[in-house]
Amino acid sequence: MTGLLAVQPTVLLVLLIAFRHSARVPSELGANWAFQMSWAGDPHPYIAGVKRAALVAVICPALLVLLPLHLALLGLRPASVHAVCGLFIGIAALETLMLGFRTLPFASGYVAGGNLKAWVPVCIVGFWPVTHVPAGIERLAMGDAGAIAAFVAGLTLFSAGVRMLGGRQRRSYGPVEFYELPAQAQRLNLGA
Repeated sequence: MTGLLAVQPTVLLVLLIAFRHSARVPSELGANWAFQMSWAGDPHPYIAGVKRAALVAVICPALLVLLPLHLALLGLRPASVHAVCGLFIGIAALETLMLGFRTLPFASGYVAGGNLKAWVPVCIVGFWPVTHVPAGIERLAMGDAGAIAAFVAGLTLFSAGVRMLGGRQRRSYGPVEFYELPAQAQRLNLGA
């Protein structure tokens, strides 16, 4: 049963990783000037809006697509509880994946994230625990309403802690760089 419950966090994690990558790519290169002209200097409302958009456009549709499968395999009450747990798992994953954003999502120039090949072993080793541990905890708590409430409360506290860490992290970065260039481009000195 843990494997069945792990399908939902796996799908959410894959979709949210894709969302995070797409947020690093500007939606329209020519619109960068519009962001710069109207920029008030505080990235927090903008980042919060991007996270709300991910909740509405990525997490909720994924849960709705998976709901009929879970209704057929688990029944009405367990599938409903699983969907609620999936919502809070998705929010916690979104908050965690959005850590470390130095630029504005969808609005700043793309900067490569380093060597992707170095991350492959980390992702392969780390993917199973990240998806199966919450599913195992959910399976253990499934029969008890108090245990499910404690699981959801724990996910909520985790999300709030990560959100606070992200706010501190963004403040430590200083002002938003709209033209953040990779280190290789900054070392060329072609103007001399």
